[in-house]
Amino acid sequence: MERKVDSLLEQAVKFCARPRIRKIALEMHPNMSVYNPKTLMKLRNAVGEEIGANCDLSHLFWQGCDPVEVIHYLGKQGALYHAHMKDTVIVKAVAARFGC
Repeated sequence: MERKVDSLLEQAVKFCARPRIRKIALEMHPNMSVYNPKTLMKLRNAVGEEIGANCDLSHLFWQGCDPVEVIHYLGKQGALYHAHMKDTVIVKAVAARFGC
C-alpha cells in the first residue's frame, strides 16, 4: 500500500511540474501517509523536493513532537513551505487516563 501511495504522489509531482507548480505543501496529520517530519522526509526523498510541509503544529503536539525542533529540522531541510497554528493544550490528567 505504501508504494502505491508513493507512486500516486510521484504522478502528482510530475503533473504539477507541467504548469510550473514548484511546491506541494502537505499537512502532517495523524492517520495519514505523512503524519510527522520523518514520514514527510521519507516521501520527499522518494518523490522530490517539490514536497514540503504545511506545518500545523497542533497535530504534532499530541504526537509528542517538540514544535521548535520540528521547525528547525524542516527549515534546515528546506522543507517548510507554510505554517499555521492553533492553540493546543494537553491536560496531563486527562491525557494520562484517556490519551491525547
